[in-house]
Parts: sequence; structure tokens; C-alpha cells
Amino acid sequence: MNGVFEDIHVLLDTDEAVYFSYPFEQAWAPFPVHVLIDRDGQVTYFARQLEADALRAAIDEAVAQP
Repeated sequence: MNGVFEDIHVLLDTDEAVYFSYPFEQAWAPFPVHVLIDRDGQVTYFARQLEADALRAAIDEAVAQP
């Protein structure tokens, strides 16, 4: 995995503007909230609790996409 995540961007949404711009069924959720957005801006993974294996699989799939 050395070097795999060098180009992954992280957003610190301090005013929650980005968070509330996505039409989720419930706008508020307790932490942690994991959202994975693909290169086209589509939400490809969303979870309101830590599901490490599912999150890792979603990241692996996203990184494998051209």
C-alpha cells in the first residue's frame, strides 16, 4: 500500500456546507460518519458507524477505478 493513498484528498468541512449539500434521508448523524465520493462526485459509500471491512473494500474499489 506504499504510495497508494498519496493522491487521496481529504475535506475538512468545518461549516458543514458540503455535508448538508448531499440529500441524505437523515441530515444529522452521530460520529463517525464515513462518506466516500468518487472522482465524478458521486457518493459510493456511506455509513453512520465504523464498518472497517466494508470501508476498506470501498476504498480499494475506488482506488482501482481508472
